[in-house]
Amino acid sequence: MEVEKLVKFSADYCADYLSTVIDTLSHPTRRFSLDSESSDTSLPRHRGAELNAKLLSFVALSICIGSVIFSASEGRDFGNRFGDEVILVFLEVIWLWILFALFAHVLCRIFHGRGTFKETLSVVFQLFSICYVICGFVVFSASLLVKGFFPGTALTDVVYSLYLVSQLVFLIVYIPPALKRVHHYSLRTQVILSIILPATVFATNYMLLYKVLDPIVRIHK
Repeated sequence: MEVEKLVKFSADYCADYLSTVIDTLSHPTRRFSLDSESSDTSLPRHRGAELNAKLLSFVALSICIGSVIFSASEGRDFGNRFGDEVILVFLEVIWLWILFALFAHVLCRIFHGRGTFKETLSVVFQLFSICYVICGFVVFSASLLVKGFFPGTALTDVVYSLYLVSQLVFLIVYIPPALKRVHHYSLRTQVILSIILPATVFATNYMLLYKVLDPIVRIHK
């Protein structure tokens, strides 16, 4: 009986996860509401509302899935260190996303945005989680092709390059309209942010991947 409940829970959760991913991709402005937040947007916002618990579990699962995919793409074998590596990646990724959310929120407020930081953080968490997984699958698929048709090619370079490009495209398409739903800024501001925000992420990740992580990976090879 317990096994059946676990299987049913896992199946329902996976179905909800996939539904959230597909729904977000097809409707970028849809998001997890803050806990205690009314669905009636004509009512005042609950300034003391907390982040949605389902969003946080969605974020955690996405980071775990993405980390496993990227590890497989690079051909890395953690062995007994897998749990420690996933926890480390989780903390690093969450910290970077929070910093980006803070940067994005400040920019939106400069351009007269009206959303709260928690709303901005909610949007960033949701979209970056999906981006992390999708870019992971893009990179993994490409790494399989490289292994099959171009053996001997450095997978690390392929993984880094494809990740940066696919993430840049995703963020250009999805981040500005999603934040506009929260901050209600003008079309002109949306165009400006569609350049600044993805470019900032691209530059930051480029520095982290090629100037910080890549030398470490090469040392341990």
